[in-house]
Amino acid sequence: MKKKIFTLCTGNTALAAFLFTLFIPAAGAQNLTLPNEYRRVINSLFVTGSYGSSYFETDTNVAGSFNVSNTQSTPGFYPDISVAGTTLQNSTITATPTSLSVTGQVEISSSGSVFGLASASRTGLSEMVIGITIDRYFTYSLQVTTTMNTNSAETVPIAIVGISDNGDSVSSLPDIVAYGSQAYPGGVATAPSASGTNTGVLTAGTYYLVARVHSQTVVDPNNATMTEHFLATFNLTVTYVPQPPDKVTFTPNGTGAFNLEWNAPQPGNYRVLSSTNLINWVEAIPAATWPYGLNTNTVSSIPGSNRGFFRVEYVP
Repeated sequence: MKKKIFTLCTGNTALAAFLFTLFIPAAGAQNLTLPNEYRRVINSLFVTGSYGSSYFETDTNVAGSFNVSNTQSTPGFYPDISVAGTTLQNSTITATPTSLSVTGQVEISSSGSVFGLASASRTGLSEMVIGITIDRYFTYSLQVTTTMNTNSAETVPIAIVGISDNGDSVSSLPDIVAYGSQAYPGGVATAPSASGTNTGVLTAGTYYLVARVHSQTVVDPNNATMTEHFLATFNLTVTYVPQPPDKVTFTPNGTGAFNLEWNAPQPGNYRVLSSTNLINWVEAIPAATWPYGLNTNTVSSIPGSNRGFFRVEYVP
């Protein structure tokens, strides 16, 4: 439970206060939004060779739920080349002003062979990049599994998932947390772990969930048969962190008691506890539902003591 603790010196209108808190929230209700900076793309097969280049499938979707699978192969009028690829993307996004859930996977499986002196290259892509904008502290939990089974002719393998605060980059891993590995012209970036779970707290700002698998393979007489498989599964949850009351003030109310005024960063259950020693606490005002914004309680001096400690708690 988040709390504020302050001291009330009875019999003295000069009231000292000391506050313990983890976070000071911004004014207004908590808010999580998905800006337009997100995309989901699936490119099932792109083949190039002496005959030219061909795209066989490209889908783009930005709806709340996305489930697409496509298999394509080189048609019969390419007699010397046989390349096939299956690309899949399945993800569900559920967002509210206080939470976000993204669950899904991106995947590529491909194979190919050539005959005679023919050669070709095959490229596939399945990716999802989602922007997340928050106005205060939110916790996150990211669970990831990545698999990268390549062949010796693979040139730019990628199977990554992560969270970034600087957008999307094809030459570096996400900078906050990353799982998997990716190669790019002139370098390779490998995360500490291919799979795992990471939790933490995000401060106010815009962040990006990046999930991508990519392949680019040469098929020639020296690599007559190639197979490969790239897979990344992920489960991201982002949840608002309930904040403690803030802006606590005392004012004598003329009856020998005091008005305790405090600001509620979010509507919910709050209670007031009292203590004479900061060790043993008792409930002075039972938990009740209070609205967002400024609230007032009346507190009295603690019988038998010349000082009193009070704290306001948010009760989940």
